[in-house]
Amino acid sequence: LGKGEGGGRRGRLCMRWKDDIKTVTGLTLSELVRAVENRDDWRQLITTITRSRPRLDGTR
Repeated sequence: LGKGEGGGRRGRLCMRWKDDIKTVTGLTLSELVRAVENRDDWRQLITTITRSRPRLDGTR
């Protein structure tokens, strides 16, 4: 019960949060760690990324 055909797990492939963050920011893990340690750097990084991405509701 509850099993489909084949032996694989259901759903998406396992992509870790850190992999997603590395992809979005374009930074290495060590660069991300340094940015997170400084609150001002981290906020600036997040602000830059969020402003460059389109919003889901289509507004700017």
